[in-house]
Amino acid sequence: MWLCWAQCMMGLRPSPYNTIQSTHLAYEVANGCRWDSKNALQWNRVVLNLPGDSQYNPVHPWVYWLRSDHHMAGATPANVDDLRPVGYSEEHCFAVAHQTASRLCYLGIQNASRKTRPPSQEPGAWAGILARVSQDHITVCTAQEKWDKAKGMLQAIRTEWDTTGVLNHKLLEQRRVFFVHLQRVYPAIAPFLKGIHLTLDGWRPGRDADGWRLHDWDEEVAALGNPSPSVAPVTVQPVTRFEEDLDSLESLFAPTAPPQRIIRSTRIVTCVYGFVDASGAGFGSTLLLPDGQVTYRQGVWGRDADHASSNYRELCNLVETLEHGCATGTLRNSEIFIIQLRKVPFTVEIPLVGSYLN
Repeated sequence: MWLCWAQCMMGLRPSPYNTIQSTHLAYEVANGCRWDSKNALQWNRVVLNLPGDSQYNPVHPWVYWLRSDHHMAGATPANVDDLRPVGYSEEHCFAVAHQTASRLCYLGIQNASRKTRPPSQEPGAWAGILARVSQDHITVCTAQEKWDKAKGMLQAIRTEWDTTGVLNHKLLEQRRVFFVHLQRVYPAIAPFLKGIHLTLDGWRPGRDADGWRLHDWDEEVAALGNPSPSVAPVTVQPVTRFEEDLDSLESLFAPTAPPQRIIRSTRIVTCVYGFVDASGAGFGSTLLLPDGQVTYRQGVWGRDADHASSNYRELCNLVETLEHGCATGTLRNSEIFIIQLRKVPFTVEIPLVGSYLN
């Protein structure tokens, strides 16, 4: 029998497990039965809105719940103990918030009504993200204070490195945590954090000059019984790629205000790269626009590409086509998918990457 809802004692070993388990049980009670027509969080079926389908709609998520009245189902996404009700309309959002708050209070979990915000398409910061909804697209960005903090951190790293030639390990580790946090809003910075990761772990045994782990060392450590690693030094020497990654991060954080990143759009553009093979000295590409018109690029490579590989020419052609589409406005606010077909015996592997250009 469940007697009461109480706080877990801090420091006890099962406290995190018990807390998370009890929280999920509470959410199940708050969500209620999905088949109940009076339930604000009811849903009827799961919809797969996947790229490549003839009915694909970039406005909707790839996977979502659908209500019996054909509206998108409500939800209460959580960040630790902070819930945010989501609904297809203002009235529905109020109903989701009321049901969730009242049932959690019934279980003994406090919910302060004064902290509840009214439904909005610009609800303010939550989990480090500012979301905005317009008629054409949905965008996310970070707060101006966090953007300025990131710019200040990059400048501090540059100044410390230029002055001393090394970096404080503990301070760099704290700054990395902040940039990993910003990575949720701006995934494009993820590849350029690798220089920081390798610099922080480059002091460990079994690493080469660039900070990468040596596979042979793992076997030797296993044979020796996995000795404990050494204590991290006070300062670390940046790895080879650190400077290029720092330059890239400074370029991405150069704008004064945090840029709006589009996560949903209402426009579909089909890209067809008919001459992306870049055979011989020529190159070309075509874009099939929603209105049925076709735009194209074609030309010949210069002498600077005489010694470049075919892989470089194909990638360069692809990147320059996307840049040209953004510069001319053809691909602005459009969802872009890069699909590579790899033929192997009896199967075809299709890696898929999608993102928005704005």
